[in-house]
Amino acid sequence: MQILHIRYHGSLLSQLAMQEDHRRRLNRLSLDKPNDVQISHRIKHHDFDLKQEYSRRIIQSITAAAILVGGSFLYNPEKVLTVGSGKPKTVVMSMEQIPETTQKALPPAPPRPVVPIAVEGEEIPDSVTIEPTDLDVDALPLNLALAAGGPVGPVSDEPMNIGDIDYKPHLLTLIMPAFPEQARKAKLKQGEARVKLLVDKKGNVEKVEFVTGPPPFKEEAISTAYRYRFRPGKHQGEVRKVWMEVSITFKYD
Repeated sequence: MQILHIRYHGSLLSQLAMQEDHRRRLNRLSLDKPNDVQISHRIKHHDFDLKQEYSRRIIQSITAAAILVGGSFLYNPEKVLTVGSGKPKTVVMSMEQIPETTQKALPPAPPRPVVPIAVEGEEIPDSVTIEPTDLDVDALPLNLALAAGGPVGPVSDEPMNIGDIDYKPHLLTLIMPAFPEQARKAKLKQGEARVKLLVDKKGNVEKVEFVTGPPPFKEEAISTAYRYRFRPGKHQGEVRKVWMEVSITFKYD
C-alpha cells in the first residue's frame, strides 16, 4: 500500500491510503500525549459568502466610530469639533497705582576755567585790535575757465559740423522740388543733387552751397533747400548753428 501511495499518488487507492495514514498518526499522537486540547477538523464551505461578512464588518466599524465620536462630544463638548459653548473663563484684572514721573532740567555746566599761557618775552595786552585792510580785487589774477575747459561768457556764434554736435537738426518741413525745364529739354527723367546747408539757431536755412549733381538741377536744388525748416541743433544744452548735407531727388512724372 505504501508503494502504491508513492508511485500512484493521483489514484483513488493512494488518496485512501493517505487519509488512513493521517488518521493513524492523529490517533497515535492523541494516545502518546493526552491533553485537554480538542482536535477539530476544518471543513471548507463552498456556499459561504465572503462579501456578506465584509459588509457586516464595515457596518460594525462605522457604528463603533460614530459611538466613539459622539461619546467624546458629549463628555467634553468644548474640545471636540466646535469652538466651545461652555461658560467663558473669568479674567481678573488688577489695577495698581503708579506714581507720575516728572522730568527735571539739569543746571547748565559751569564755565571752563581760563588757564594762562606762558609767553616768552614781552607780555601780550588784554585787548588786541586788527587794523582794517583794503583789498584790491581788480588787481588779483583770476582764472574764469570752467571745469570742463570752456570759457565763461556767451555761447559762440560760430557754426559747428554735424558730426561734432550732440543733438543734430531734424527736418520739420520737406519741400518737393519742381522738375527743371532745362532737365526736361535734356530728356532727363530723374536726378539727384547734393547740397550743403547752414541751419541757424531758429531752424531756418541761412546759407546753401551746391556740392554735386547734374548742372540742370543746381538752381532748383538751391532754391528748394532755402525753403526747408529744421528743429535747431544743440551742443552741451545750447542752440548752435550747424553745417549739414542733404540730398534732393528729382523725378519727372
